[in-house]
Amino acid sequence: MIMKVKVWEEKINIPTYEVGEENENPDLTVEGNYRVYPYTRNLHLKGIKKDYKYKAVFLENKYLKIIVLPELGGRIYSALDKISGKDMFYKNTVIKPGLVQLYGAWIACGVEFNFPMGHSITSFKTIDYDYYSENDKSGIIVVGNIDLSTRMRWSTFIKLYPDVAYIEITIKLHNRTNLPERYYFWSNAAVEATDGLRIIFPANKVINEGRGIRNFPIDNVSNYYKGVDLSYYKNFHHGGEIFAYKCKENFFGYYNEDYDFGVAHYSNRFEESGKKFFTWGTSDAGLMWRNFLTDEMPPYTEFQCGPFMTQGEFEIMNPYTSNIWKGYWIPVRGMKSFMYVNTDIILNLKYDNSMIKIYINSTRSFPQSNIILIINDKVIYKKEAFLKPEELFFDSIALSHPNPDDKLTLKIINNNATLVEYNQILSKIGYYESEEESKSKNINNIVERLYLEGLDLEKRRLYEKARKKYLLALEKSPKYLPAMLRLGIIALIRGLFSKAEEEFSKILKYDNYNPDVYYFLGLSYKLQNKLLKAKECFWKLSLDKSYLTVASFVELGKIALIEKDFKTAVDLFEKAYSKNLNNPKIVGLYTAALRRFGKIKEARKIINDFIVREPIDGLILSEYCLINNNSKYKRLLNRILYRVPENSIELAMDYIQSGLYDEAIGILNKGKIKFFNYPLIYYYLGFVFQKLGKEKEAKKNYLLGAKAKCKRVFPWQIESIEILNRAIKYFPNLPNTYEYLGNFMFYKYRYKEGLKNFYKAKKLGSTSSVVYRNIALGHLRVKLDYCKMARWYEKAVVCNPNDWEIYYEADRFLAGYGYLDIRKRIVSKITSKVLQHPKAMERRAKLYVDLRKYDEAIEFIKDKQFYPWEGENLSRQIYEDAYNGKAELLIKAEKYNEALKYIRLAMEYPKNIGVLKVKNRVHCRSLYLQGIIGKKLNDLSAKRYWDQILNKELTDKFVSETHIYFYFSVEEIFFNALVLIEYGKIKDANRILQKVLKFCRKNYWYLLHILSYLEGWGFVTNFRRVLANDRMLCGYRISGVCKKFLKEVAKICNEKRKIRR
Repeated sequence: MIMKVKVWEEKINIPTYEVGEENENPDLTVEGNYRVYPYTRNLHLKGIKKDYKYKAVFLENKYLKIIVLPELGGRIYSALDKISGKDMFYKNTVIKPGLVQLYGAWIACGVEFNFPMGHSITSFKTIDYDYYSENDKSGIIVVGNIDLSTRMRWSTFIKLYPDVAYIEITIKLHNRTNLPERYYFWSNAAVEATDGLRIIFPANKVINEGRGIRNFPIDNVSNYYKGVDLSYYKNFHHGGEIFAYKCKENFFGYYNEDYDFGVAHYSNRFEESGKKFFTWGTSDAGLMWRNFLTDEMPPYTEFQCGPFMTQGEFEIMNPYTSNIWKGYWIPVRGMKSFMYVNTDIILNLKYDNSMIKIYINSTRSFPQSNIILIINDKVIYKKEAFLKPEELFFDSIALSHPNPDDKLTLKIINNNATLVEYNQILSKIGYYESEEESKSKNINNIVERLYLEGLDLEKRRLYEKARKKYLLALEKSPKYLPAMLRLGIIALIRGLFSKAEEEFSKILKYDNYNPDVYYFLGLSYKLQNKLLKAKECFWKLSLDKSYLTVASFVELGKIALIEKDFKTAVDLFEKAYSKNLNNPKIVGLYTAALRRFGKIKEARKIINDFIVREPIDGLILSEYCLINNNSKYKRLLNRILYRVPENSIELAMDYIQSGLYDEAIGILNKGKIKFFNYPLIYYYLGFVFQKLGKEKEAKKNYLLGAKAKCKRVFPWQIESIEILNRAIKYFPNLPNTYEYLGNFMFYKYRYKEGLKNFYKAKKLGSTSSVVYRNIALGHLRVKLDYCKMARWYEKAVVCNPNDWEIYYEADRFLAGYGYLDIRKRIVSKITSKVLQHPKAMERRAKLYVDLRKYDEAIEFIKDKQFYPWEGENLSRQIYEDAYNGKAELLIKAEKYNEALKYIRLAMEYPKNIGVLKVKNRVHCRSLYLQGIIGKKLNDLSAKRYWDQILNKELTDKFVSETHIYFYFSVEEIFFNALVLIEYGKIKDANRILQKVLKFCRKNYWYLLHILSYLEGWGFVTNFRRVLANDRMLCGYRISGVCKKFLKEVAKICNEKRKIRR
């Protein structure tokens, strides 16, 4: 008898390290994909462990037991293979956040689901969830969320079938909006790492993002790994990642030879081509992350999969479209490895000493299966077997006089159905070839090249840079319509509706039937409430097969609802629904139109059928509850609305866009119950009441919004421009509304307008530190006025001396511009509470070093625990600068023995600093100083120390784009030049520095890493102090070559500043 899959919820206890509150300021200091606004980050790791009970949802069948944690991003926390007793993934015994990627606080365990970026902002947050059983006795857990930055929905359906030994994962991505949005999605499985861990990539090439293609498994390219077998974790001494390059197979995974156990992932490679391995590395620096992320567990690695080949690729999802695919995680036991996988069979073949060994796992029972081995079209082996998950099938066959070129075929047949057919020649069993490398398309047309560069920047949400590329394309070819179209779309995305109308109207002068233009022009009209003109544009697509035709029907349906023409609305949404049955926005609005038209029976049928396909979508739940009396779904809807206030705003906007104001009021009133002090709920209520002509209620709610006190009020919807401006017309003398509108303007890169709003808030008496801080940022972004930026940061700190983030940010920026005096004043005004935050402690120590108060710096850092962010090593830089700086002062005082003591300490790695040694790290500055001492003492040790710095490859190829990416690699370059100068090799030193300058001119990011090394943290550095001082490095006269280098870097800074303005 087939047993039903069990699915239930209970609480489980997991020891957890506490984090502090999220940041309170809008995330506006970075641009592009790494800007997380309207979310904020959490960088406050407290290091305090306590027991914590988490909501856990369980799935269990005969073979597997799964635990999902909705309060930790909806991740699969544990997936126990009951047959072997082993966990498929890394089941961390503690929840111990480290600082990784977007959110900051991040944990290593199980499988996380990442949208729209890797290690996404919600992977450490509570998200929406549901669970249920299906008629086929399977069980499903659904987790998902609306990502506020894109307003798109992602959902993951985690499913177990009765008597089947795999986890089925269905990923659903929906663009619920009327605008195109960039996206990617990666599932990230953490896996326990031991020396026996092997990476199973069925490809013979891998790609390392930004670093080219190399052979796999034996690397033929890398400076670090040439000749090394990359299929073994133990060989990755340095942290890094590899992606299977153009893999032709549908599977990948890992196998741990120490445990004779692994996991395979299977999916259609055309839907999910990305296959990635990541490790922190096996050096001390890499293993340090084990201590940051767990207590007693071994290290872990990551195996990731997603729809694009690498994580440097993004694509655009068009309005009201969806992307849905399935994948399977399959446990593999006792197989030594695996070389072929599908959803029925896992196969391994080993050929050695004229012997073929066959290993088979199955995911379900296949009685009376036939295993057939064919060599050169001759059957040499046939055996019937009962294949089932509980038992490994193994057999060995001796071959008579085998030839390496013999053709082998292995078939597994069950009930006349072929489960597997594997074909290969004997000598290449287990060998796979990637597809041919793509030849770079040589685009000679400069206009097309500029356009494609702009499109790539747009996919990275670098809209201002993309806009400049499109404008350059139009300078070359004023009638280049694709660039004109993208300029209009960017204007829409930024809320510049009249500007978008202008851009799209230009195109119609040259092409009066372009469906894309008519859709986006119609949208620009609709967003300006020019509904008649909008309808005329949208109807232009009605007979077209454009990818935007469905979106046009949706927008026409929404206008019909606004006009209360419910019959027309039903007809229009039916047209959209017939072409896209999957998008919850379309289904929800179609149901609403039917309901408003009085066709309750038809509405109920559609929504009842769809609810199990999207059970955590707010609009679907709302429509279901308006039509059905179901207590379960009402509770689920309330749980979603009461989780975060933004959920009420998003759902209300679904209705507001369609003129369904009564429904919007109902949703906002529910949100108000839990979030009674959240201003945006009241602003939106005021807007809706105004639309209904209820001026008294509108005025009341606008006033409540403007006076409500709440942290983190960051509008994110383009519709909020109109709503907040209406509130300002009612109450023009209340400052908070200007602050919120300014936040939105900065979010959309409209810095001048944002700055104007913040100044208005200040003029009206705002004492919000957010206002002062954003004025400081505005002077940096709009006018590059560093003096005003510095003054306003100082005012922001005075306004809120308890905000660690403002102090951290102020000191970070001011350090980059050389404002030591202001930095000293600011640190005198913060409270002791601020210096409890590790990142604030880091800045305090950095100030001591920059002031050359090395004794104070050393004393300050010796008992503090620092937590580096992924890819960051500032705490290590501060540590080395403090000890080496102290040594330089002692060298100047001719106290050489004492200086040597500090130099040696600079090369030690105390654990509290949070950074351990990378393999082959050369401590160039310390060695250089030891050489200086040797030279001053006239002994022979100088050459011994300086020779350790010299890198023979550096002059030719090692000064590369990747080499100057890392802080201590920059140090290596600089001190190689200094040593060459000591040896009289001026030309060689100059060649190294000139090559660095070449990369600085080519890419702004390379310049930032050079500046970070030379002067501190920041976008542009102040070189006046360095250039005015003839002496550097313990009084040793700096050569003309290095001085010239510094001047050139300063020159590049000025050039880049002009470009960025």
